[in-house]
Amino acid sequence: MKLLIDIGNTSCRWAWWDETGFVAGGFARHGGRFERGLAQVPEVPVPDAVWVANVAGERAAEAVTQRARAAWDVAPTFVTAAPRGHGVVNGYREPTRLGADRWAALVGARALRAGPVCIADCGTALTIDLLDEGGQHRGGLILPGLALMRRAVERGTRGVRLDAEAVPQDGALLGRSTGEGVAVGTLYAAVALIDRVIADLAVELGAAPLCLITGGDGPTLAPLIGAACRHEPQLTLQGLAVLAGADPERL
Repeated sequence: MKLLIDIGNTSCRWAWWDETGFVAGGFARHGGRFERGLAQVPEVPVPDAVWVANVAGERAAEAVTQRARAAWDVAPTFVTAAPRGHGVVNGYREPTRLGADRWAALVGARALRAGPVCIADCGTALTIDLLDEGGQHRGGLILPGLALMRRAVERGTRGVRLDAEAVPQDGALLGRSTGEGVAVGTLYAAVALIDRVIADLAVELGAAPLCLITGGDGPTLAPLIGAACRHEPQLTLQGLAVLAGADPERL
């Protein structure tokens, strides 16, 4: 039994994996308080190994290490990007500088689909990566996610404030308040970017790649994408499972 943990900048996701597939999992927002988020990972079932994709820095790594040793008496394995592996060729000039979460997502995507895919990971940052039919990572884009875009508007202007009711609940295309305008505008920005990137890549590749959308804002954005799209909320964890030795056929 392996415990897989994906630690992002504001939240963490986890799942247990055995030879039959995913057994259970969960999600928690930590807001930089890593111990608080990791405390929500149940102590059972007891894993014999813990595999981690961490992009939140050294404090997060220390928190995972302490939790793993205290709860299960194991030292976690932290994934780092490799030049190649599991059918994927890393497209970065300096392969190890690719984020662990993006590397795991690429490995997961390759295990799920042999054809070209565009991975849109919609978290604190919105990242887009292209994996072609041969498993070559062509590179990617990084930009602010929805929350960062909205905070930038709040901090960079006077009198603009958002609240929980900012997103129109009636499906309106345009906002009827300042807060709604920012909320809908940032949604359009993210969706339009993803659709435009896929359209441009379709010209380059000769066929449109399937968009695999993941990350915390995935459920919000996936229904709005015009291109062929599939929501894969556990994509990074699926890649972690493969990196930890899982059979891709069981994903």
